[in-house]
Amino acid sequence: MADIASGSFSSIVKSTEGLLAQVGVYQLESDAQFQSFYRLQELENVVIESIGSGSYHFMVTTADTGNVYAWGVNEYQQLGYSTNGAYESTVPQQVVTDDFEPLVGAVQVTGGNDFSVARMNDGTLYSWGLKLRLGRPDNTGNSDNWDHPRPVLKANGQALDTITDIACGAFHSLALDSNG
Repeated sequence: MADIASGSFSSIVKSTEGLLAQVGVYQLESDAQFQSFYRLQELENVVIESIGSGSYHFMVTTADTGNVYAWGVNEYQQLGYSTNGAYESTVPQQVVTDDFEPLVGAVQVTGGNDFSVARMNDGTLYSWGLKLRLGRPDNTGNSDNWDHPRPVLKANGQALDTITDIACGAFHSLALDSNG
């Protein structure tokens, strides 16, 4: 195996050929479960660059354009796309921006319990999901979760643009910049 990522009850692995498989126990709202190792056929023709997970969701970036695909629980819009009222998506789909264009340029993805973070090839960060965990408060008074990726900003309103690595715990995220 070339890479692994783990959620609360299941894991995803990437082979040296870039193929993905998922293993573990995953309880969906529909009471469907899997408890075995199976290949993610929906992404079989996609060359995967990196993989990441939140507590109950998974994400991958593509090697060619840095598109992000996500699947799993979407209670707080941590998948970065609408599941039309459904609690989860078992099929990987592209994460899209507010303009419904694919998020491109991602080189690393990770997540927490109910949010997701992507590091872009230019050193910037995008996050989406439960708003309380996204790196900066929304001063508009809007309490909605972010259902699409938005830039993570410094306290002065400028974008973080020198990030070299990211990590998440269940309820927090960390970013390492080029200065260490």
